Parts: sequence; structure tokens; C-alpha cells
Amino acid sequence: MWEERKRSFGIEEAIRLSAFEHAHLEVMANAIEEDNIDCDLCLTQGIEAYYDQKDFEKAVAGLEDMRSHAPHLAEKHTVYTDTKYLTDVLKLSPRAVGAIAVPAASMWPYKWITGVLGPLIDQDKINVQTNTPVTSITDRVQDEYATVKTARGDIRAKHVVHATNAWLGRLLPELRPFISPLRGNVLSYAPTAGGKSPLGLKSDYSLWLRYGVKDYDYLIQRKDGRVIVGRANTGRKAVGDDSQTDLGPLSHLRGFAHEALASPEADAATKVSHAWAGILAFSQDGVPFAGRLPFPGRSHQWVCGGYHATGMIKAFLTSQMVAGLILGEEPGEDFPQSIFATSDRIRQLRISLDTGGPVLTKARL
Repeated sequence: MWEERKRSFGIEEAIRLSAFEHAHLEVMANAIEEDNIDCDLCLTQGIEAYYDQKDFEKAVAGLEDMRSHAPHLAEKHTVYTDTKYLTDVLKLSPRAVGAIAVPAASMWPYKWITGVLGPLIDQDKINVQTNTPVTSITDRVQDEYATVKTARGDIRAKHVVHATNAWLGRLLPELRPFISPLRGNVLSYAPTAGGKSPLGLKSDYSLWLRYGVKDYDYLIQRKDGRVIVGRANTGRKAVGDDSQTDLGPLSHLRGFAHEALASPEADAATKVSHAWAGILAFSQDGVPFAGRLPFPGRSHQWVCGGYHATGMIKAFLTSQMVAGLILGEEPGEDFPQSIFATSDRIRQLRISLDTGGPVLTKARL
């Protein structure tokens, strides 16, 4: 990821993007603790476990290059190659060739969001209209308000923020070519009768299981022994419908542990208690879209989404920045410039689509 960002955006912007992502850990943990929200927040270690030697060597080389440009970011990472540590401590199978650890956290996002919104609703500080699809938006530059047409009536607003992530293209056809929805599949493994992980893991870390380039799963552990596993690249579908799951990915997620981990329970697959799907948003250049929309007929509208399947380390500070812009605040110099939805960025994305070449963005940064 570091090398890709260097090539696409230049060293300074690659540093800004990496620092921006790392900053989410402390900022989000502080926000949760400040609001005293019970959302199963757990500060832990994130382990990237590698099963392909070439992929691992590339990651380590990228980390060393980062060390020469941004040592304060590189020092957050620890590289493990000792086979005994990989198998005995991290509980990875002998197929693992190495691992990279970094400070991380896990929590229950729905509990957090409802914990934030609940008091605001109770205090009549916000008005939440659920099950109210927006059908269109009328926005003329000479008008003080934009008119948002919904299935239950019209809403007039000085500012309209599009925050629908993978579904941004529905009301914003201008962005549709640059954001691809993709259905991700997830399983929940129930703990054993003794309250332990059925996958034979300790509960003090989470995992990214990297089988090859762009082929990986994530694994989140709960303190009660429950395990959440998701992604499964093979067999995923580029659709925006999360009412269904996919056979290939779920089959993989039920069986991966016996090849990737050291000592899962023999009947681990029978411990699956829930399965569901969610829609991920992949942006063409790998970063979100944020800020005021640069298109005609969108003068009252803003965008905040397209998190490239890693919203947990992008969404909070991106949305905070957009809220600040609406209030007339300027973002700090450390905020990644590549995230803004500028006319020049859109132009470069269109050129990339038309030519099939890379997105050339260094010049504008």
C-alpha cells in the first residue's frame, strides 16, 4: 500500500494518508470514552499474517522504505519471522511465512453509532427519518435551499451531504463510474462451551490473513471467545444488494481455519452462528471522496464516502473534516489532499477510465 501511494500521489501525500489512517485509533477511542458509550471497544494488536513469501518480502521492503521517509509511522510496526512465534504465540499454521504487527482496536460499530445518535434524538437535537428513500434532489445556484424529494415528502436544506458510500452513484451519476460496490460476506463463530475461540486463538489480537496480493480475510476476536471473519475475495460479486450472501465466500470462511491457523477445533465449522453480507465501496484511485461537489447543479451538496473497503480508518476523520467545511472551517495542512472531490481529480479519473492507464495525480498535490 505504501509503494502504491508513493507512485500515485508522491511521498508527501503518501505520508499524509498513512498518518491520517493511523490517527483514527486514538481519535475514535477518545471519542468513545468521552461519550461513555458501551460498544465493546478493545485496544489490541492488529496482526497482518502473510502466507506468500514474495508478498511478505514486498511488505517488509515497503516498511523499510517508509522508515526512510516517515520513521514515526514505520516504528509503529513490528515484523515477525520466527516460526515458533508464528505458530506458538500467534497460532498461525506452518503455511505462514511472516507477520507484521501494528496497534489496533476492535469495537461494535452499530452500538457506537446508536450510542451517539440515541441521546441526540432524545434531546430533539437531530431528526432521523428512517426508511425514507430519496428519489431526487433539485439544486439551483440562485436558490437558498436545495429540495430533497423523498417517498414521504420534500425536505429543504442549505446543505445536503451524500454519505451513502457504495451507493453514492444512485443520486450522483457523476461519481458512478468511479465507485464500485462489492458484496462482502461475513461469518460469526460462537465461542466454545468454555468461552474460548473455536479457532484456537488467543483473544488479544485481530488478524489480516494475507494469502497473496489482494487476497485476504480479516478476523476480529471478541473477549467472550466469539470470532468475526469476513471478506473472502474468491467468488465475491460486484453488486449493491446486501439482502443475499454468496456461496463461494461463505464456504471459504467456514473452512479456511484448518489451513491458515494452527489449532482450530475439529468441528469449528459447526460453531458458525450467523452469516450476513455488506456492501463495500471501492474507489477508482483508492481514496474516499469528500468535500463540496464540483458539478453543475450541486451547489448546496457535499460528498463523504467511497472508503475503499476500509472505512474504520477513514470515515471518522473524513466526516469530521466535511462537517468542519460546512461550518466554514479550513482543514489542517496534514489532512490528505487526495481525498477532496475536486474538478481536477474527477478529470484525472475520467482520463484514467478512457485510456485504461493509471490515475496521475502528483501534479495537483
